[in-house]
Amino acid sequence: GEAAARAADERAQRCDAATAAARAAAEKRATAVAREASRLVEAARITEAALATERAARAAEAEESRVVAAERDELERERNALRAERQLISQRYTALGSKVEALVAMEAVRGASQREAALRARVEELEAALQEACAARRDDAAEFRRQEA
Repeated sequence: GEAAARAADERAQRCDAATAAARAAAEKRATAVAREASRLVEAARITEAALATERAARAAEAEESRVVAAERDELERERNALRAERQLISQRYTALGSKVEALVAMEAVRGASQREAALRARVEELEAALQEACAARRDDAAEFRRQEA
């Protein structure tokens, strides 16, 4: 009976050893699985952060693009305004040129009229002087005839 008891004892010990080995292997596997899960979670977190960064970069790019487009539109408006202003100045300059030409022409006409009036006055003076001279000559002739008679 003692041999049977020893055999049962050995079986129990082997069973305990096998159970302990199985438990150690299971714990090792569980640790590996937990480590892998942790690695996957970290990888997912990194991926999510990278995606968020990329989204933020794209949003910033879009905003920058919008700002540049707005600035380009503003510059285009300014350029058009300047073009219109330059055209207006050009038109005013042309109009001013026409006014200056008209004023020069009017001044020439006025000058000619003044010269004409001055000449007319001179002619009248000369005619008056001539009439006086003629009258004086007639008077002289009459006086001469009286003296002859």
